[in-house]
Amino acid sequence: EYKLEMQTVLGTIRPTKEIWKALIPVMSVMQLIKNLAALEHNKVLEDRDSLETVISRITIGNLKKGMVIPFRIVQAAMMLQNKPLKEHLFRVLEQYSKEYDFSVLGRVCIAPDVSGSMICRIGRVTPAEISAWFTAVLGTGIKDAVIYPWDTEVYQLEAGMQPEYYINQMLNGFGGGTNMDLPVKKLIRDKTEIDSLIMITDTEEWAGYGWLDSWIKYKKTVNPHAIAYLIRIDPYPTQPFPPDKAEKLGIIQIYGWNDIVFKILTWNHK
Repeated sequence: EYKLEMQTVLGTIRPTKEIWKALIPVMSVMQLIKNLAALEHNKVLEDRDSLETVISRITIGNLKKGMVIPFRIVQAAMMLQNKPLKEHLFRVLEQYSKEYDFSVLGRVCIAPDVSGSMICRIGRVTPAEISAWFTAVLGTGIKDAVIYPWDTEVYQLEAGMQPEYYINQMLNGFGGGTNMDLPVKKLIRDKTEIDSLIMITDTEEWAGYGWLDSWIKYKKTVNPHAIAYLIRIDPYPTQPFPPDKAEKLGIIQIYGWNDIVFKILTWNHK
């Protein structure tokens, strides 16, 4: 009635179910996603009209307009029990996989870090949550990719699955030490020819010269034209390799947490 700002309401009182229902249409999409767990806790999502309004507001278009980093969808989906809303969030993640033409990358290996450091929080997010959404979009969108999560071992996930599969796999297991060159060594050992290697880690400092030696060997023995994309998702935008050396060896170093990373991956081939 008085058109109070949401933060004013939340900072003044503890909202009842009816107040939460009234807030749904006026929240920003970021505020809505941040408060999905509260809506569920207060049984607002049991109301069909309220649930439909929430679902109708969470779209890629609204997320982009509201400048919401998509890993927030992963965080929300993992907290919720409401099945229709949870399924909708995973469908939104699947739609991201159709936003970009990953075919320009050729044959792809996706190699996300699943070591213990990935679950250490950076503010309110873990690198594992960011990596999970990257892996979900790439794994869903690149149907014939090879997917090798790694810590001190190399594991394998199926390609072309639904986002929920990758989110659950990436956030509910693993957690050992860090050996970044293992996926490359496996590619060499199996003589797997790829055009693009996409590595996702919380720090590229793990790369070092052990990884570099393996990458040089891969290019010499399997595919000299292969490109390695090293995606760093910690808050320290440094690069382990000098730009001239990286360019010579087909290494592209990327720092970022949102879908601009996918634009960089595909722009490089245009």
